[in-house]
This record gives sequence, C-alpha cells and structure tokens, in this order.
Amino acid sequence: MDPRQYYPMRPARSVKSQVWESLAADIASGSKYVVNGSWDLFESISKKTLDSLNWTEQHNGNLSAVVREHSRNDEALEENFAHLFEKNDGMVHLEGLEMLSATSVQRVEAALIKGVDQEVTDKLDVVRVTYEQLFEAQPEGDKPESNFEAEVSEAVSKTGFPYKADKLIQTEKRLISWPEGSETFTSGEKLQTKVIFRQGVMSLAEFTARCMETLHKMGQLVLVAGAAPDIKPFFNLVQVMFKEIDSLTRKYATHLKEFPVDAKQAAEAGDLQTMLADLFMEAKSATNFVHEAFRLLCTVIERSIVSEKDKTAA
Repeated sequence: MDPRQYYPMRPARSVKSQVWESLAADIASGSKYVVNGSWDLFESISKKTLDSLNWTEQHNGNLSAVVREHSRNDEALEENFAHLFEKNDGMVHLEGLEMLSATSVQRVEAALIKGVDQEVTDKLDVVRVTYEQLFEAQPEGDKPESNFEAEVSEAVSKTGFPYKADKLIQTEKRLISWPEGSETFTSGEKLQTKVIFRQGVMSLAEFTARCMETLHKMGQLVLVAGAAPDIKPFFNLVQVMFKEIDSLTRKYATHLKEFPVDAKQAAEAGDLQTMLADLFMEAKSATNFVHEAFRLLCTVIERSIVSEKDKTAA
C-alpha cells in the first residue's frame, strides 16, 4: 500500500466554517442561546473573535505551535482561550500527543511501504472509518441531562486500561457547579456580565486542557499495551467530551442572557451580543482541539495495530 494514499488523516473541519454555521443556525432558529432578534449579531462580533478565527484557519504546522504564538499576542490574557489553555497545562499534553503521533505516523508509513496483509489493512480501515464519523456527528440540541462521570467512567473502562479519569471528572464537577459555590453568589452580590464571560472562557479552557491530559494518557497507554485496543471506546469518550463542552457553553450563555438590563447597566449590557458570539467561538475552538487530539490518538492506535502484527510474526 502506498502510504501517500493513506496519510494524512483529514484534519478537523475548519473552525471558521463551524463557527459561522453554528451562529447562523442559532439565529435562524431563534435559539434561546442567542439574543432574540439579533440579526445584527455578525456585525457585533468583536475583533478578538475575528482574529481568533483567522489564526486558527491559517495554521499549517502543529496546532500547539499556533496556540502558543496566539497566547502571546493577546493582551487580554484573562479572556484569552489559548493563554488559559496553556496555563492549565493543556499545551504540554497537546505537544505530547503530537510527538507520539509523529513517531507513530513514521512507523505506520514504514509498515505500509514494506507491505501489510489484509487483516492489518482492515483494522486500519476501522480506525479511519471511526474517525470520519466525528465529521458526521450532529449536535443533539436540547437533550436530557447526562451523567458525565458515569459516561466517562464507562468509556474509559471499556478501553481495558488501568486508568481512571478522576482529574477530568473532578474538574467537570467544579466547573459545572459555578456560580452556586462562588463567594459572589453566596454573598448575594449581582454577577457582572464580564465576570460571567471570563469564567465561561476560563472553564472551557480548563476543561479542554483536562481533555488533552486524558487523551494524552490514553495515547501513552496504547503504546505500552500488549495488544491493539478497540477504537470505539475512545470515540465514545470524545463524544462525551463534546457534549460537556456544549453543556458548559449553554450554561454560561444562559447566565449571560439572564443578566438584568436597566439604565445603569445599559453600557455593559450593550456588549452582551459580542460576549455571546465570543463564547460560542471559544466553544468551537475547544471542540476543535479535542477533535484534533482524537486524530493524533488515532495514529497511535494505528501504530499499535502494525506493531501487534510485527510481534505476532516474530
């Protein structure tokens, strides 16, 4: 098999196209997560949003390098997804996955040049088909509350690895409970839109960083495992991560929309549409990061498939 016909895997769909499609759909459907009658939402999208869309769209190298560069160029670091992602060690784990993937791609390419049998080809195809299913998955919209801890634990247990995603689970519990446990909330003080927005971006960045950590650990375990794992549990785990990113975004969008508007708050409330647009954009960025991490993990699983065959032959 010619490896040039096999690599690279199709990258995650353009972040820019995802954002515009999502915002357009929200507006057209009168979504409760966008201000009613906000046909001028596109005009109110901030320069920060457009700049972020552009740098993500234009990356040609590793995603981690682009994120690091962007995090240094934004002055408002407390609202900078890339900076907060790096601050929460997401960069370390993304780079770790990129390194695992780079060596894995080389190993698989070498095996393909040498030649593999139909059994290996079929297993590699299963990984590719499963990965492609992420492009076909559609948002579920309003849905019953799901149990994040139970779904993550089930997916991780089915990988067969001796690993528990405790850090990811505990982070989700803390983030999803805001602001009920915050000092501002318990004191009865009104939350400001800027505080809500910043907390939303911080939550998305921290949660995404923990997703990177979990998927990086999965990649490490795949390499030391004696047999190639089934791809489906990893796919299910990523789907749970996607759903939680959506839940966090909806939570903070709802808090922003519930902010009371009166004469004294008119100036700040005027930025509400911009904040909502930026929040949706950061959510799409978070989803894209997890999607890219899964792509990298898939190459490691492919390596385990060809390595398993080599061990059997030996």
